[in-house]
Amino acid sequence: MQTRLLYKFHNLYDVKIQAMFSNLSIQLNDLGLVGLTTRIRVWQLQSDLFLHKCLLEYWPFNWSQSFHDCFSALLSILPTLNLSFSINHSWKNDLQDGLILISSVLFSDQYLKTVKSLKYHNFMFVKQLISQSGLYMIN
Repeated sequence: MQTRLLYKFHNLYDVKIQAMFSNLSIQLNDLGLVGLTTRIRVWQLQSDLFLHKCLLEYWPFNWSQSFHDCFSALLSILPTLNLSFSINHSWKNDLQDGLILISSVLFSDQYLKTVKSLKYHNFMFVKQLISQSGLYMIN
């Protein structure tokens, strides 16, 4: 139920997203134990999803993928609400090797299904799957 006629009557979904975004911002800026555990969680999730950049900067998934934690779900919904984070350089954990990412070539749901295998074989960039001559894909 939602209406603009009543003063301070907001959609529950909007209030929940705003609260989650505010809480995450507070956690990211905390200098104590909460900030440290949030930073570890960000790096752990980046490693689990085998992403080349900090996931606060680069999140290739959209809201249609179902994630089992609120953190990933919130990151998925933020672009649709035009919300983003501006992060400190110390948060960055970037990997630079190739130009084209496998995560940008595959659809998000395909990438999520194959991420475990890609991570096992250390394939993050398309150039790792192509022969030196560029004519063949390595199998």
